[in-house]
This record gives sequence, C-alpha cells and structure tokens, in this order.
Amino acid sequence: MRTFWVFACVLSCCSAAKPEFKPSCTVVSKIDSNQDPVWAAVDKKDYPIAVCIAGYSNYFGLHDIKDKNGVRRVGWFRTREVDLEKCTKAGDPAKKLKKAENLLWGPQVIKNEVRCLANTVLNSEETMRFYRKLCQPHLVRNVTCELPSGSLQVFDPIHRKLADRIDKGETDLNDDLIKKPMKNSTSSDAPTSR
Repeated sequence: MRTFWVFACVLSCCSAAKPEFKPSCTVVSKIDSNQDPVWAAVDKKDYPIAVCIAGYSNYFGLHDIKDKNGVRRVGWFRTREVDLEKCTKAGDPAKKLKKAENLLWGPQVIKNEVRCLANTVLNSEETMRFYRKLCQPHLVRNVTCELPSGSLQVFDPIHRKLADRIDKGETDLNDDLIKKPMKNSTSSDAPTSR
C-alpha cells in the first residue's frame, strides 16, 4: 500500500511540472523561425497582433471560411483567397500561391503562411484597421512567450469566433462587445472561448 502512495505522489508531481501548452506561443515561435529577411520579413513589433489574428482562426492552420460576400479567408492569418498571389513578392523563389488549397496543404505550409502574413495581411491598411479593433486590450488576454531572443508578450483573443461572426455578417465592429471594455479582461488568467 505504501508503494502505491509513493508512486501516486511521484506521478502527481511529474504531471504538475508539465509546462502549459500555449498555442499563441507556438504561433509566435513559428513566425520567428520561418520568416525570411528578404521575402517575408515580419517586424517583432507586429508579433503580438499577428498572434491575435491567428487566434481568430483558433490557431488552426486549416481555417477556411467564406465571408458574407463569398470571399474565402484561409489559414492561420485569415488571408483572403483573392490575395494569395500577393503572398510572394516579385523575384521570390517560392512558388506563387493561386488557390487556397496551396496554402492549406502545400509542402511549405508554415513558410507560405508567414509569407502571406508579411506580404498581404500586415501590409493592408484595411485589414490592420479591422484587427486593431479586434485586438484591443479588453478583447484579448496577454500571454508571455519565450523566444530565443527573450520574452515577448502577445495577444490571445478571448472571443475567438468574433472575426468569423463579423465576416459572416452576424455582427459588426459596432457590437457592444467590441466597443465596451469588460472588467479585468486583459489579465493572463481571463477565460478563452475555445
């Protein structure tokens, strides 16, 4: 019986020491390690909002949704299908993306995602204006991630289905949830809708 209790204590200690899985940190790590300084440079100051955008796809690389106008938004960074050709700059040795399936299933999926982030999403004033509203302090929780260059705080959306609901026309940027700050919503222990 005593052996059982010793084993149970050791097992509970080992499981308590297991690090918490943070999808937001996985995304920022992938951005950091898969960017290309020539063809897909992402400034570190853009990491928090990039992670927030990925959070609105529920950190799911195969995210695929049609908005109210029938435009597909795909991948981690919700790239519009009509913008896929802009993911690669002129002269880029990477193959041009033409269809959503190339982004979702191609052999270089993460590198393609980062190219789309750097060359379309972060360069679009309209897109960034939209996500700045959705990534306001009262709509995200702050998550600290460790990178080789040090700690970085990123934004994890609390209401992850909100962007899809806006895209489908179920709500808009004037929704009270977006306009009205909630108490303590930026604390790192705020609940997330998964």
